[in-house]
Amino acid sequence: MENLFNKDMNLQEIEVFTLDQLNAFCTAVEAGSFSGAARKMGKGLTTISTAISTLEDHLGVALFDRAGRYPRLTSNGERLYAQANVLFRQVETIISSAEDSISSVESTLTIGLGELVPTTMVETIIENVSEKYPHTTIEILRAPREQLLALILDKKIELALIASLVTLMKVLSFQV
Repeated sequence: MENLFNKDMNLQEIEVFTLDQLNAFCTAVEAGSFSGAARKMGKGLTTISTAISTLEDHLGVALFDRAGRYPRLTSNGERLYAQANVLFRQVETIISSAEDSISSVESTLTIGLGELVPTTMVETIIENVSEKYPHTTIEILRAPREQLLALILDKKIELALIASLVTLMKVLSFQV
């Protein structure tokens, strides 16, 4: 079989393979067998075996050594498995971006912080928002109260957190 990972290989010589075939391959690696992959994916053993064989044919490399009782990953299989994991993470990012776009999630969220608002008060909130919406950039703008109010009215920022000195003194004296 020709080595897929040869730098001189023309990409147009490679037949197209599917994400389903690649998923069957990765699942078989993780399950340790074709039958384990079939159970995990809710498909028949023949479907998994055919998907992996077709993938090997398309790529022109053996991904598993089938000499023993259980298929053993070849060096080409190990490389493909590592690359497939990267590819599937990228696919998840593409899907997540599309879902964010469909649900009108802002690509950038600008938050204004008043001069008296401690940054530590909002750090956890910002971390949680970043985890939930990884494709949204959060910008923090520190400015005086009057400027933040003007930015809100001009729709240059989406949110402003402003503390008055009286409120801050009450909070601080309450905590002491």
